[in-house]
Amino acid sequence: MTGIDEISYITPHNVNILIWRRAAKFMNMPIEKIFLKNISEIAHCFGADMPINIRD
Repeated sequence: MTGIDEISYITPHNVNILIWRRAAKFMNMPIEKIFLKNISEIAHCFGADMPINIRD
């Protein structure tokens, strides 16, 4: 089983920053490991969120 410490980065699939902040807190993971930059710049791009985030 993989632990949270082994996760390098999460590329979110939606625009809900509040949920990602809560999830990070629940998982005891630094919020900096979740790529949230594009949410304020691009918002939600349906099925393209993850590929766009990976590109950036």
